[in-house]
Amino acid sequence: MSVEPLPVSRLSPCPCGSGKRYKDCHGALGKTPGTIAATDALRRSAYRPSGAEWNLLSESECDRLGALMEAALVHQREGRAREAEEHYRAVLAVAPQTHDALHMLGMTRFGEGDYAEARRLIEKAMSQRPPYAAIRQNLLLVDSAERGRERSALEALCERGLPRLFEILRSPDGRPAERMPAPDADDASIRLIGADDGSDNDDAWMLRRLATLLGPLNPVVWSPARDGVAPASEKDGAPFASAGVHVFVGVDSEIATRPVQAKPRRTLVLAQTAPPSRWLETLRAIADDGTRPLELVVESRAKAEHLGGGHHVLPIPIDLEEFTAAASDVRAGGFDEFVVGNIGQDGREISHARTDSLQQRVAMAGFRLDIYDPGRLRNALGAARNVRCLSRRGLTLAQFLAPLSCYLYRCEAWWKEGLARDLVGAMALGIPVLCPRRSIHAEYVRNGVDGILYDDDAGALEALAVLRKDPKRRLALGAAARESASRTFDPAKLALMYRRLVAGA
Repeated sequence: MSVEPLPVSRLSPCPCGSGKRYKDCHGALGKTPGTIAATDALRRSAYRPSGAEWNLLSESECDRLGALMEAALVHQREGRAREAEEHYRAVLAVAPQTHDALHMLGMTRFGEGDYAEARRLIEKAMSQRPPYAAIRQNLLLVDSAERGRERSALEALCERGLPRLFEILRSPDGRPAERMPAPDADDASIRLIGADDGSDNDDAWMLRRLATLLGPLNPVVWSPARDGVAPASEKDGAPFASAGVHVFVGVDSEIATRPVQAKPRRTLVLAQTAPPSRWLETLRAIADDGTRPLELVVESRAKAEHLGGGHHVLPIPIDLEEFTAAASDVRAGGFDEFVVGNIGQDGREISHARTDSLQQRVAMAGFRLDIYDPGRLRNALGAARNVRCLSRRGLTLAQFLAPLSCYLYRCEAWWKEGLARDLVGAMALGIPVLCPRRSIHAEYVRNGVDGILYDDDAGALEALAVLRKDPKRRLALGAAARESASRTFDPAKLALMYRRLVAGA
């Protein structure tokens, strides 16, 4: 088999996932200063293993396998997993103990989601030589991914129980009357209960936003995450109100289970992002195992259907002024180039850089790509000239979105989707958005009118190519998106909707 070596960019991230540049990691494997210069002119490949795996092979066979290894690394780095795997397996068919081929094939299988095979190959590679930092780190990545898959299976099981749980908890029908809390008509107090750690995550943002929208109703915010161990109302000498209206902003924190002795007149729960297992656990505690009826508030009809239907559906209370202000502060030249924007991870958990991810495919197609909070995508794409990785530190979401030509929204499981402030914010800025058709937020986008709905990665790439070639189309979609956002998320209308919901009017 004749394989010509492919050019390798030595400054690009190594495909093994170590975070090092290729030249400082697997690009240097098998090379010994002082020996390569004398032999490069006679070889078709510079690669040789640093161990003794090929000692019994002829020089011509070593040359052929070296070319295969070099080509495989290039294929892997550029997202062609199938071609890389074929090359690694061809090497192992001749020299089955080749450490680097085992390691890199393991990482290729990891990228394809075959975690069991990835573990077997990496552990076999580790048995050939003393472990080093990069291979230990990659085995940890496999461990983390396997745990994540196990948890996903658990969450899928819990998800099937959510509709039944809400059916039981949202109304008192069928429960013993003596267990229901006696309403206190004199207590019209409103408590917003949640975790505000001062960050920009969805729970903290929503708590602050609701406090603003419900201002005329004089709500009291109860947030130990912000005020310390004791809530502000207790520190002022007043006990936590047992009646009135309790509004829980999310369930993914311990605060949701604290006031279990309270007997509120109404209990509203805003369905923020949380795994189904957390919903099952926390809602039972909030409802005190059925003694208090619950009302669930969701931001889309699709999300309500996942949770059993029959819930309050209100638009995301986005702050349009936040994005309007950012639009006036766009960096010079921001719209001269077609720039695609995307968020790498959600701020709640670390995302793995999957082989052949949509972001990698966008970058490989030659699009200029800005990634906000890239996480481990920085290792896979950070050195590419057309990719810019931007940290959440010192850059707000609105500031990230404002200079973009197009925003690419992605989603995994529906219960992992946040409030889609990125999607709505882009629309408010007049930026065309691409949204997966399966997203629970797809109903905010009118396909072909104020955005584009796509079915898969190929569809997203095709839509991006069309928008890049057609500036008029981009402008039309952006103008319609801004109009839709202004109409749907009008601040006065949102404030009235949320006040009526909480006040019960």
